[in-house]
Amino acid sequence: MGSISSEKLENEKIEFNLMKSLIKMKFDDIDFTRVESYFDAVDNIRLLNKLNSIKEVNTTQEITLKNFFKKGTNDKIINEIQASFSDCIGKKMAIVIHLLQNKLKLTEIISSSKTYSRKHFIYYLKNNYSFNKMSAINKYLNPYTDELNLSTNNESDLDYIQILSKLVEISKKEVV
Repeated sequence: MGSISSEKLENEKIEFNLMKSLIKMKFDDIDFTRVESYFDAVDNIRLLNKLNSIKEVNTTQEITLKNFFKKGTNDKIINEIQASFSDCIGKKMAIVIHLLQNKLKLTEIISSSKTYSRKHFIYYLKNNYSFNKMSAINKYLNPYTDELNLSTNNESDLDYIQILSKLVEISKKEVV
């Protein structure tokens, strides 16, 4: 991507120099065929810059579920977590998110992000981009601290205990 930026900068310098030399000419001395070629060159440079910016947009990384997990997390573990918990909703999904992020420290979810938020994590975990039941999950997770808000103590909640033991089991598996 650095080469695209340097090309863009070089093209802008050329465009600037063309305009500067055009301004320096006296009106009587202007050869209008040269002016047209200057403007054609400037238009071509602008077109090149647009094409380069389109290339930059197209080369951005596609987001997957793996992007939410910390580097070094094995694909098999991620796939098993997805297989085990993609059907969870509401309180159970809130517990999964809390445990992955705060207890096991396997995920990095950024609450204010437009691409790495809790909502996007759930989309990729469920492989369902039309999932819209976030309020049921948000009811149990504090949006500012990502702390779990259960009506009972976390360690005595049956769902919490089951999900924690399953996640610990998955995360400790040896990868062959």
